Amino acid sequence: MRQCFLQNRPKFFSDKSYEKVAREMMKFFPKYPTNEIERVPGAELIRENSRKICLELEQHYVTMLDVLEFKEEALDCIRQTSLHVNRLSLTTCPDLMCAFFNLIVGYIQVNYLLSLVVDRRLCSSFYAFSYQYATGNSEANFGSLASFLFEFEDP
Repeated sequence: MRQCFLQNRPKFFSDKSYEKVAREMMKFFPKYPTNEIERVPGAELIRENSRKICLELEQHYVTMLDVLEFKEEALDCIRQTSLHVNRLSLTTCPDLMCAFFNLIVGYIQVNYLLSLVVDRRLCSSFYAFSYQYATGNSEANFGSLASFLFEFEDP
């Protein structure tokens, strides 16, 4: 399964000209890519190709944001259910019990699938840096996504 995600890896991640920038970004992660990275050889390539990089990484970035949102909502729902429901039983509340188990299974599946994405941190950093050059604004969700990815460990 990991092979499937390697095949969808953005092409420029394999490009040697981006290697130094990638290493610098990982040094500063989860902080927002800042001026220190601009001085690294290869950063000009990101500036020049920022729109192309954004287009290539947007699908990955938005998916990771969706995972973060699902994780937060699912955990909140699990907490609320555990606080307000005295007893989960298949005999008394089969629909609620089934939905609760489906939520837990979905939560585990989403976390597992995210663990298969090889360059999650690098992808988010490259996207945020490129987004800044492409639009002139910093990416608003980068801080929360970077914190989530920094704390996330492979299962």
